[in-house]
Amino acid sequence: MRPLIRAAGIVILGMLALTNAAFSQPNDAGDEAIELLRQVHQATRENYGPDHPKTFESTRQLAKVLAASRRADEAAALLRDTVALSEKRWGARHPETVELKTALAHLLLMSSADIAKKVELAEPIDPRTLGREGSRRRVASAIRSGLAWLERHQADDGRWDADAKGQTDFPDGGGALNDIGVTGLSLLALMGDESSSREGGHEKAINRGLAYLIRVQDDDGLIGGRVGQHYMYNHGIASLALCEALLSGHEDIRPACQRAVNFIHKSRNPYAAWRYDSPPSGDNDTSVTGWMLRTLATAKKAKLDVDEAAIDGGLSWIEQATDPETGRTGYNSRGGVSARETGMMDEFPPDAVEAMTAVGLNSRMLFDRKKNKEVIAKGAKLLMKSLPSWNEKAGTCDMTYWHFGTLASRHLGTDLWRRWSSSLLDAVLPHQREGGEAVAGSWDPVGPWGASGGRVYSTATMVLSLQETQER
Repeated sequence: MRPLIRAAGIVILGMLALTNAAFSQPNDAGDEAIELLRQVHQATRENYGPDHPKTFESTRQLAKVLAASRRADEAAALLRDTVALSEKRWGARHPETVELKTALAHLLLMSSADIAKKVELAEPIDPRTLGREGSRRRVASAIRSGLAWLERHQADDGRWDADAKGQTDFPDGGGALNDIGVTGLSLLALMGDESSSREGGHEKAINRGLAYLIRVQDDDGLIGGRVGQHYMYNHGIASLALCEALLSGHEDIRPACQRAVNFIHKSRNPYAAWRYDSPPSGDNDTSVTGWMLRTLATAKKAKLDVDEAAIDGGLSWIEQATDPETGRTGYNSRGGVSARETGMMDEFPPDAVEAMTAVGLNSRMLFDRKKNKEVIAKGAKLLMKSLPSWNEKAGTCDMTYWHFGTLASRHLGTDLWRRWSSSLLDAVLPHQREGGEAVAGSWDPVGPWGASGGRVYSTATMVLSLQETQER
C-alpha cells in the first residue's frame, strides 16, 4: 500500500477512535487513537520532512489527542519542538508558525484538570470534511496536469517559448520578448511541486531551465538583456526562480544568483523603488517593485548579500502608493488603479480588480518591518470585495491579481483565507482545458496580460496559485 494512502486510512481510523472515546480519563480507545496518530505523524515526516506544513498539521492533531488524554506535558514538548522547526524553516511570522504557537499557547493556558473539557477534540468525520479532502485531491490533480503541460512544452534549449513559434506547438502564444519571464514562472511552478533541481519528478526540466537562464545572463547580471519595454519584469521573475532553486539546494548557481540580485540593486531609484529602466529613470511603479521585493525576500532566505536599503526603498514606495483612507495601493500614484496594456482598458477595466492592492499587501507581509495594521485591514477588505471570478464579460479575469491576492490572503487570517481560496478554486478549476496534447492541462490566457504572456504565463500562474491553496 502506498505510504500516503496508508496514512490517510490511519487518520480516519484515528478520528473514529477519538469520536468513540471518553476523554475524562485515559482508556483503551484513547490509547488506540494516540497510537494511530503517532503512525500518521511518523508517515508524514518520512514523506514530507519534519518542517513541512503537512507534518505540522499532523503534529497539531497528535498534540490535541495527547492533551485530551491528559498527557499535556508530552503534547507541549511536541509543539515546542515543532514551533522551533517552523521558525527556523519559515520564520516567526509565517502562518504555519503562528498557528503552532497559538496551539501551544492554548495548551499551556489549560490546567490538566480542564484539558479534557476545553481542548478542541477531533470531530467525527462528516460529508463536509470528505468534501474538503475531495477538493484537495481535485486541486492536486489539476496541478499535476498543469505541470505536465509545462513539461511537454519546454523547448530543447531549456526555455519556455512565450509566443509558441519555436519548437513547441500550442495555441494562444504571447509576446516573443517574454521568454525569460515565462521561463521563470514555469520553473517556479515546477519547483513548487516539492521537486528541486536535484531530486523529484521534474529535475530534468528544472535543470534545463536553470541552465538556460544562466546562459543568457550578461556580465552585468541582467538575465536576457535589455529587450523590449518590460525586461525588468523578466529579470525580476527569472531572478526569483534562480533564488528559489538556490534555496532548494542547487548551491552551484549561487554566483549567478548574486549577480542577478546585484543588478536589482543597481537598477533601483535612490531612496525609492523600481520601474522599467536600468539605469533607473526616476519613475517607480508597484508592479515591478512587487516582483523585486519578492526576489529580495527569497535572496535573504538563501543568504545572499541583500542591500537592506533596497528593501526599505521598495517598502517606502508601497507606503507612498497606498491611500491610507481606502487601503488601495496604486500602480504609479497613491490609491490609483492598475495598469493595462494598450487596448485592454475597456475589456478588462482596471478598477474591476485590486491587483496593485494585492501586490502591496504581499510586499508588506514579506519582511519583518513595522506594518501599518489599519491600512492592511482596509486593503484586505478590498480584496474580499473583489474575489476571484472568471467572468469574461465583466472583465474580472486577472491571473496576476489572483496570484498576488492568493499570496497576500494566506497572511490575512483563516476566515479571509477560506473566502479567497474557495473563490479561487471556483474560478480556476472549471476552466482548465481538456482535450489534445496541445492544450490538455493548460488554461486559456484570458485577462489583461494574456496577450503578452500567452498560454505558458496563464498555466504557470494558475499552477502557482493552486499550489498555495494546498500548503495551508
